[in-house]
Amino acid sequence: MFNALKQALATLFVFDWSKFDAMAALRATTGVAVPLVIGGAVGNSGIGVFGAMGALSVGFGSFHEAAHRRVPVMVVAAAGMAASIFVGAIAGSSAVAATFAAAAWGAMSGLLAALGPAASFVGLQAAIGLLVAAAFPAAPAVAAVRAALVMGGGLVQIVLLLAIEPRLPVDPRAVTSKAVSSMHALRGHAQRRSPALMHALRLAAALAAATAIYRALALPRGSWIPVTALLVLKPDLHETFARGLARMGGTAIGAICATVIMVAISPGARLLVPMIAGCVWAGYAVFRTNYALFTICITCYVVFLIVLAGGAEPATAWYRIVNTIIGGSLALVIAAIWPVTDEVLGVPTDGERPI
Repeated sequence: MFNALKQALATLFVFDWSKFDAMAALRATTGVAVPLVIGGAVGNSGIGVFGAMGALSVGFGSFHEAAHRRVPVMVVAAAGMAASIFVGAIAGSSAVAATFAAAAWGAMSGLLAALGPAASFVGLQAAIGLLVAAAFPAAPAVAAVRAALVMGGGLVQIVLLLAIEPRLPVDPRAVTSKAVSSMHALRGHAQRRSPALMHALRLAAALAAATAIYRALALPRGSWIPVTALLVLKPDLHETFARGLARMGGTAIGAICATVIMVAISPGARLLVPMIAGCVWAGYAVFRTNYALFTICITCYVVFLIVLAGGAEPATAWYRIVNTIIGGSLALVIAAIWPVTDEVLGVPTDGERPI
């Protein structure tokens, strides 16, 4: 464990600037800006918030190393996230249902991590969607609207990608073959005590525990606890510690920076939108460069977005810091007391890691 912590600290300050991609980040940021602008134009912040949520998450799929997989991965991620938003909003009305749903989606995300970067990305976005939506319970009709907005935001990213790269290769037969082989692989992992199954079970336990804790204590913005646990807990102990330290440190720095900016200039809605877009661009540009730096950018984006939706910035930043530390610490403890073997589980490389 000490060696894992030492390695994590060593990688915390490693910056791979060769993977900084300003132009791809600009294209993906445009996809996030579209729903925000539409929401502002019609005076409906919900359109902007949920549309931007879908666009932001699906946009990361356009950075996949394998060009022929980008569009299929983005389509599946958008659909999976929309469905998860719908289920999460309905399950959120009950603490028990929300806890069971978090466990189920955690197990799914853990199993998909064994199938490689593309499947891991899809499972991660779906689980994030469910955890966030469960914090904002709604009737089925409202949940369906939110899901549609998230799907719409994802489709905007896909359209933009195809508009800029119209010759992007998409092989339906290869996609079908990959889907079939993935189903067989999942069945194999689920039917034996594989490392992938062990990771899926502990991720399910982590998300269930995190959800139960914030629900029982009625913690404000408590959904960030299970979301952080999801993002931090990885099959590899070193990766878990590296993610945890980077996530907690980056969140604290980002939240403080966002608060200082809000207090210093008190921006209105017209200024908040470009500020949000700037944070998104920076996050996309550096997310393969350094995870802590990426977390700083995304934290600023989250704080500014919540303020745009009517939240109070000092409280929002404080909740973000506290809940991220709780969720990250929970993930680190579970990783330490419930290790999985060192077999390769298809863990994404640094250049392909999902958010």
